[in-house]
Formats: sequence, structure tokens, C-alpha cells
Amino acid sequence: MPSGAVSACDGPADIILANDWSERTAKVESAIRSSHVSRFMVSNYSLPKTTVIALTMAAVVVILAGVKTAEPIVTPFIIAMFVAAISAPFMLWLTNHHVPRVLALAIVMTLVLAIALLISGLVGTSLEGFASNLDFYQVRLQEIS
Repeated sequence: MPSGAVSACDGPADIILANDWSERTAKVESAIRSSHVSRFMVSNYSLPKTTVIALTMAAVVVILAGVKTAEPIVTPFIIAMFVAAISAPFMLWLTNHHVPRVLALAIVMTLVLAIALLISGLVGTSLEGFASNLDFYQVRLQEIS
């Protein structure tokens, strides 16, 4: 073969058996250009459908177990993301109306804290009312059943 000429690449063995590095590089480039690379680099083997389903179900179980294990970390993160997503439009509205970012952040955080305190106060009052009427609810439940 003349110097500088590149023959067609017939597979990985042809690349390995090339004499020098430049010939190997040329053969790899030739294989990529002629799309023979998929013939010897990628397997056409496919798994049976039941195996794919079983592996998918096993992966779901492993992911759910991981989320359950990481619950003390994941739950506050999800709540923080929810609060950020809910408060972002108001924050952007304030900054678009030329309110300084620090002041806009302080306003938004004050509103978020006020809403959280309001909700926790309402839940606390409801629980207190339920606890004070617990005897009534027990009697009612026994009458029904």
C-alpha cells in the first residue's frame, strides 16, 4: 500500500493490526466516516421484554427506598423549592418595579413567614378545638358503630 493511502476499515482487528499510530488513526477516522463504527462498537443485543420490565421495577424499588432513606434531607428541600417557586413571581414583580433586591427579599420573606404563622395558628386553634371536644366525638363514634 502506498504511503498516505488508507484502506477501508473492516473492524476493530483491522485497527489493532495497523502498523503505526498514524495508520491506526486514519483507519479509525475512515471507520467513523463510513459508519462502520456502529457495526463493531455497538452491540445489537437486546434483552427480553420481561427482563426489561423486571429491571425497571427493581430500579423503581431502589429509587423509592433511597428517597425514603433520605427523607430527612429531601422533605425540607422539597418544601424550600415549593416556597421558592410560589414566591418567585412576587419577588420578580418587586424587582421589575425598581425595588432593591435586598428590600424585595425582605418583603417576600416577611410575607412568607407571616403566612406560615397564620396557617400554623389556624391549625393549632383547630387542633385545640378538636381536643376539647374529643369526649363528644368519642360518644358520637360509639353511637354510630
